[in-house]
Amino acid sequence: MVIGFDYGTANCSVAVEREGQFQQLPIAGSEKLLPSMMSAPIRSVVSEWLFRHHGVSYHSAEETAL
Repeated sequence: MVIGFDYGTANCSVAVEREGQFQQLPIAGSEKLLPSMMSAPIRSVVSEWLFRHHGVSYHSAEETAL
């Protein structure tokens, strides 16, 4: 089985190849497109998560605000 994942600027989608045909799969209920976005209660939450989980450090206050 071959699958493809498209992380687009506006939407994400997943497709599978079956018998030479590509078919988009539903990924949110019956929806085949999922909006591409990150959500956080305040801007610094994203920077803090990147630092804690991926070691992405920031060097100044400006960099914490992404």
